[in-house]
Amino acid sequence: SGNPLVVSKLSSDVIVSSVGKVVPQPWIQDVVESFFDQIVPYLNGDQDNFMITVSVDDRLFIAKDEVKSLLQKSDAYNFLSENLVSVLIKDISTNDLPLWLDVSDDQIRDLVRTVVTPDWIQFHVDGALDEFVPYIVGERDTFRIKVGFEENRLKILLEEVKEILRESDAYGFFYDSL
Repeated sequence: SGNPLVVSKLSSDVIVSSVGKVVPQPWIQDVVESFFDQIVPYLNGDQDNFMITVSVDDRLFIAKDEVKSLLQKSDAYNFLSENLVSVLIKDISTNDLPLWLDVSDDQIRDLVRTVVTPDWIQFHVDGALDEFVPYIVGERDTFRIKVGFEENRLKILLEEVKEILRESDAYGFFYDSL
């Protein structure tokens, strides 16, 4: 099924609990009472117009935290990692690589998985949410989402690339070509 709630394997209780934190009963009651406080005078003809204002700024911050929690509980980062790796390597064909570089699709997939880990994705998704929500509620005029690889990830990537070059005898190709 393509339904994210079904795919997530989160229990109904977990989802309902999160929704209850984002829109708790007292908050809903306040919104409904405010609605009636504004519309009744209009309906009675005491006012020519009415305006309903519902502030959701504080709810968005709570929703952000709940989304983070649900993503972690649902194993979404592992799911995203697997699918992101597939997307990233989909257009890479071993036929597009130099003839002297003998690399399998599995090696490329493993190389990308080394860098695009579930923890890496979670770090960047959480950071994006932390930047975006204050912007959306007007606390900031801009937001910046930075996606990068910390130095230790790049070192791991470099070691993996070196190993692939060793396994494919790329160094021998260069040596023989000199």
